[in-house]
Parts: sequence; structure tokens; C-alpha cells
Amino acid sequence: MKEKRDLLRIVKSLDENKKIIALDLSGKAQGRGIYVCKNLECLKKIKKNKRIERTFKVPYDEKLYEQLEKEILNNE
Repeated sequence: MKEKRDLLRIVKSLDENKKIIALDLSGKAQGRGIYVCKNLECLKKIKKNKRIERTFKVPYDEKLYEQLEKEILNNE
């Protein structure tokens, strides 16, 4: 178990019947959210197991993973 501030939130929301998956840095965006730890090892496991795609039932999005990696590297 980790504190919320030690995690990154990814949120799925609907925008005109289109599913949008985005990094929620404020932690207050509306929609269904999941939390991931702020380290590259965790991100590698999430990517390998397709955790985001399976949880939100969306196709793979390389831009989202690039954004997550950038945010993790900025916090180190």
C-alpha cells in the first residue's frame, strides 16, 4: 500500500461518446481512474501485462506510456 501522492492516476472519461485515457496530475479529473507507482520498473510491468488496456478495455496507446515515463523521470 502506498500513499496517493506517491502514485500517478490515469483516468478514463467519455468525451462525445469517445473514450479518452489520460494522465491525471491533479487527481481530481472525472471518470474511472487507476493508480500506478512512480517508478520505471512498475511501468514496465504495467506495459508488459497490458494492465491499462485490459482495465479500461481500450487499444494500446504509446503516447500514454511515453507521457507516464516522462512524468516518472521528472519526479526522480
